[in-house]
Amino acid sequence: MTTRRKDTGKPGNGGMFDPVRRGESSKITLDSSVPLIDVTPATQRVLDALTDIGGHPLMVGGCVRDALLGDKHPKDVDIEVYGIETSDVVASLRKVGRVDEVGSSFVMTKVLVDGEDFDVALPRTERKTGEGHRDFEVIADPHASTEVASARRDFTINAMMYDPATGLVIDHWGGRRDLRDGILRHVSDKFDEDPLRVMRAARFAGRFNMQVHPDTAAYCRAISDKYGTISADRVWKEWRRMAGEGTSMTASLKALVDTGWIEHFPELAVLRDVPQDPRWHPEGTVWDHTGQAADKAIEFCKAAGIDGEEREIVVLATLCHDFGKAEYTQIEADENGETRIHSRGHAEGGVKPVREFLHGMDAPHHVIGKVEKLVEHHMDSVDMPVKPRPAVVRKLMRNLAPATLDQWLLVRRADRAGRGAASVDPDVSGWKAVELDEGPKMKPLLTGDHLIAAGMRPGPAFRPILEDALNAQDEGVFDDEVGALAWFTDRIR
Repeated sequence: MTTRRKDTGKPGNGGMFDPVRRGESSKITLDSSVPLIDVTPATQRVLDALTDIGGHPLMVGGCVRDALLGDKHPKDVDIEVYGIETSDVVASLRKVGRVDEVGSSFVMTKVLVDGEDFDVALPRTERKTGEGHRDFEVIADPHASTEVASARRDFTINAMMYDPATGLVIDHWGGRRDLRDGILRHVSDKFDEDPLRVMRAARFAGRFNMQVHPDTAAYCRAISDKYGTISADRVWKEWRRMAGEGTSMTASLKALVDTGWIEHFPELAVLRDVPQDPRWHPEGTVWDHTGQAADKAIEFCKAAGIDGEEREIVVLATLCHDFGKAEYTQIEADENGETRIHSRGHAEGGVKPVREFLHGMDAPHHVIGKVEKLVEHHMDSVDMPVKPRPAVVRKLMRNLAPATLDQWLLVRRADRAGRGAASVDPDVSGWKAVELDEGPKMKPLLTGDHLIAAGMRPGPAFRPILEDALNAQDEGVFDDEVGALAWFTDRIR
């Protein structure tokens, strides 16, 4: 489906407004045989509404990038409309959907049409007025050229435009080339208008398995001191998207190193110099293992159809699982005089740096709580027996709460599979079978009500009895209420 463009002949436009002006350094290709993007009916309604008032709407940014990567049905469609004044746009869009204007004077509007969200904007430039990410003045210019307007975008791969009426891909900055070569390159010196773009570089590197161009990496290092101007919640959103959307955490971590921004995450940065025993970790340092294990977590979640927050928790827990090794790693000589590297206690010791890492970026408390538990217990049952004892599984499930055994199994699998030549993917079917069988037995069979009924007064004496009862239940000493009461009678006797 294509948009039929009107020639309104408005004064000043010279008839049809052409945003791609002669003499500009643009690279334009025509894909006339097959549309690059399959336009939905809702998208078409928005395009038609803008065209009917003489506008020249172009699809811009991520939807063009993703279409060139093979996704002809992008979820997020951004539209930039040229050649019409600001006063005409909102009124036109209100005829096709619900409109929320952004900004004191119109620069961008969000439109909801048939359940689909669109960002519609005028071409604009931005001028910094301070150090904060919101400290800039937005200047709309509906008659700007596409080259001028696209110069304010972050990376060349996001600065391309697509004209659905003609099939033109407008690429002033070599975005297609960089997309082909797997390169993230900044568009212009406007890049530092929002320092968060460095974190976006890490996210895009992991999502598309790309590398940051050396010039862009140097630019990012030069603005590293601007990290403090970014709000913590925006940093968290980038990390959660790295975990939730990425295909290679190793690529994201490399981007952070190349740009120098890894130093803003000291709990991660320190892992680069922490050694591991090559018998168990031939892949190298804790840093090497962390990236490989997180990549495996992404792979396992994808294979299992796990996404959203569930995937974010698993990938982040895997990313953080060896934080404790920075403090707990020791190099010693064994009884034969051979050098050995061990990190006893690093699982429990990792809870504090994990909390500092996630709390520093305002991660939600419930996410922090689950990641902490997965890190704290990631070494439980380190040998991962194929047929675990039910008591072991029950106790682990209790210790993990509010995290789950399923999440733990994914983290453990990723840990074991992210070890280079020593990688294995353990069989966890036995654990799953026990979980299904033992789950209903997780409820304590002996409660405080039983103790009160036996004549005890509520107080400190309750806790050790109930803890012992739960341990006995987990060990299979009893498996119903009658057995629990018999156990209690024997104890107080």
